[in-house]
Amino acid sequence: MQTAFAPKLCSKFLCLRHLSIGLIGFFPAYDYLSLASYIYAAPSLETFDLNRNVQSVSIFAHPADLRSIREEKHHNLKSVTVTSFISVKSLVELTCHILESTASLECLTLDASQTGF
Repeated sequence: MQTAFAPKLCSKFLCLRHLSIGLIGFFPAYDYLSLASYIYAAPSLETFDLNRNVQSVSIFAHPADLRSIREEKHHNLKSVTVTSFISVKSLVELTCHILESTASLECLTLDASQTGF
């Protein structure tokens, strides 16, 4: 397993409790694992929603070792939802990272339906 480093955001969103990110279009090499930096920039974050309506290549088309980020714990994140979830390598990496680093997680929803916005 390779270690990856998510870019750190310069400022913190200290009071942010709910974050929703929407991606639309074609991002064949988008690094979803980099979104972990938003989670750590918001220490009070309780809900993270990733809405993706993009075309990507499945991890099964190009299997490789999964990367991981240096272990940091998030203590408030309770709910994560990923819509249009597919087996893109970096999205699988982000999901694994959230599961490994979030002790407070109560609900993880991976919606595999291909609905748009």
